[in-house]
Amino acid sequence: MKLLDNFIDVRKQLFNYLNNLDNWINTPFDKETIKLLHKFKNIRQQIFDYFGYIEGNFVFPIEDATHYFWILNGNKINYANSNYNLINQTNHYYIDTMYNQKFLSKVIYRRSEYTMFIIDNKDNTLLKIFDNSKEL
Repeated sequence: MKLLDNFIDVRKQLFNYLNNLDNWINTPFDKETIKLLHKFKNIRQQIFDYFGYIEGNFVFPIEDATHYFWILNGNKINYANSNYNLINQTNHYYIDTMYNQKFLSKVIYRRSEYTMFIIDNKDNTLLKIFDNSKEL
């Protein structure tokens, strides 16, 4: 997903910029940084528009899981770095649980090429995007 690749690239640029500042709280952003922030926000919104996701009171990070093979199993997503590992549940095999809150109308956003889930991995709630061609 080219849009997701662009999002990740801009996010890395922002993080690198902020990590290189000695005192980022007291450093005013220059015009290039503001442009980067706007680009980040616009690409994020394009991803939301693609899936029909409307951001509410909570801002969830986006994780690219398009390189994983996956299967939906009730309210869980099982995924692995290879078809073999997913089927045999070995080596680099993972399970995430979908986020379950009353205020969300849905947690699965399926499109023809990609599916986005709202995941609760106990440490964080996030939006995880999978490639439908790798669904079993």
